[in-house]
Amino acid sequence: MEEEQQAWIQRFLTHLQYERGLSGQTIVSYRRDLAKVATFCDRHGIQGWGELDAQKVRALVAAHHQKGLSGRSIQRLLSALRSFSTYLQREGVVENHPAQGVSAPKGKRQLPHALDVDQVAQLLKGEPSDQLLLRDQAMLELFYSSGLRLAELVGLNLRELDLEAALVRVVGKGAKTREVPLGRQAKAALLAWLPVREAWTPRNQDAVFVSRQGRRLSPRGVQKRLRIWGLRQGLDVAIHPHRLRHAFASHLLESSGDLRAVQELLGHADISTTQIYTHLDFQHLAKVYDQTHPRARKKH
Repeated sequence: MEEEQQAWIQRFLTHLQYERGLSGQTIVSYRRDLAKVATFCDRHGIQGWGELDAQKVRALVAAHHQKGLSGRSIQRLLSALRSFSTYLQREGVVENHPAQGVSAPKGKRQLPHALDVDQVAQLLKGEPSDQLLLRDQAMLELFYSSGLRLAELVGLNLRELDLEAALVRVVGKGAKTREVPLGRQAKAALLAWLPVREAWTPRNQDAVFVSRQGRRLSPRGVQKRLRIWGLRQGLDVAIHPHRLRHAFASHLLESSGDLRAVQELLGHADISTTQIYTHLDFQHLAKVYDQTHPRARKKH
């Protein structure tokens, strides 16, 4: 593919970063998927984006399916290509929308494996024995208390914490802001951590979670510390940020049954994304149904 055609990918990624405010991690995913499309075009002699049509996109899907790429990954690739095509149409580069109507092969939907309440209690029990563990406990409590994404936690700044009101203002996907409650134990853990943070951090640093050198923690750094903490607490499952987010959502849904409220707290644009958590608590929801629905009540 010609250099000018490749340059359109970079322009699109810049558009995602500065106009749509997407996270760095999301932009990396778009770059990776569009690189697959560009490689396919090179191999099949497709010189410009205007030459890509629905038939060729179906061939792209088939080629990656044969290579073993999952249905979910192919769906993400198609989503990236649709967004890119919409951008190219806006810029007058192409007239057609080649990925429209093309679907990915259906694969088995993997449900998240959430921690149960006892596992979370085991994870969070005990008193931290040093300053680094004070920081880690505050991160864990915040993940579980407020259901934050990894990018939301590492991007969190002091001005977005309202400890008096027990609220966290979170900048989520698409630069959308939402307010989520801060639980009592998460608030206590943050109050214990913030004096340590102040001692580690230069005055111009706004990040809530920093390293000993006073730099904002990276996503990889947070993931590593959570794995270490899980091993330290004797859990036999890997601890990572999204597992705590799953636990937050599934435990809240089990207690409340309020899918809309959980959607708002998680920052999901589409409730169908939130509905995956209903499968985690099906037995609980079925029990509630049996006990409350007029047509389901058992006669005694």
